[in-house]
Amino acid sequence: MTSGYAIATLVVFIISIFFVIRPVTIPTPRRIPRIPINLTTAPILAIALLWAAQCLDPAVIRNGIIGTEGIKPYNILILFFSLAYMAITLDTTGVLVAAAFWVSNKGGRNGWKLYLCFYVMLTLLSILLSNDPVILSGTVFLVYYAKAAELDSWTWIMA
Repeated sequence: MTSGYAIATLVVFIISIFFVIRPVTIPTPRRIPRIPINLTTAPILAIALLWAAQCLDPAVIRNGIIGTEGIKPYNILILFFSLAYMAITLDTTGVLVAAAFWVSNKGGRNGWKLYLCFYVMLTLLSILLSNDPVILSGTVFLVYYAKAAELDSWTWIMA
């Protein structure tokens, strides 16, 4: 049996996702700045609304921030930011562009060989670095790779 709290939580969650995808600003009187509801504010407002409606316990909110049973959300967030920084650094230094040209030169005009070179390179990087940095930097690499090989990047992203 579904409770009203669960349904309200689901509705607020879906509305929050909508505002993350399609941000809006609420107009206010002249001297007060506009209020944005976007990626940074929508989740916090949703949690505050669910807490005010007593759909969420303060203990649940605390456990979601501090963590329980050895799971630390901040550590996961710090890891994600570190991996994103590494991917941005690889992109900025030109390593991904150089690797894309190298792989496209090795593959030549043969589609199967291009496909094989690309996935062998990503597999080797996954073995050395783990999947997370490869996924973060692999997408950017894929765009450079498709440009270097003069291919449609959408088909490669789907593959």
